[in-house]
Amino acid sequence: MIHRAILGSLERFIAIITENFAGKWPFWLNPKQVMVIPVAMKYADYANSVAQKFKDAGLFAEVDESANTLNKMIRNAQVGQWSFVMGTSTFLAPFFPGSSCHLSLLPSPSTQPLVTLLLC
Repeated sequence: MIHRAILGSLERFIAIITENFAGKWPFWLNPKQVMVIPVAMKYADYANSVAQKFKDAGLFAEVDESANTLNKMIRNAQVGQWSFVMGTSTFLAPFFPGSSCHLSLLPSPSTQPLVTLLLC
């Protein structure tokens, strides 16, 4: 058996960063980056197009197309520790050009409040 010190260093690094972030990985390291949630099932096609734009940009994104209520989908994304949860719809289209998205940044060790943004 050949001993490699670099593998031990990598193992210690992963253990330290896991303990430091308590499983809530930073965005650049999180395998669950963006969860796109349609506010109603009629907006599912738009949610898929938004998720595809994130995928094209090199990010990992999924769409929650389950039959759960909106609150349950948001709660599932929070429990799943997604970095960003985005609610999508097109009901603001008459007031803003294009469609709209509501982006929520989940709390992390570095940010205490839940920050919400309205993107158009």
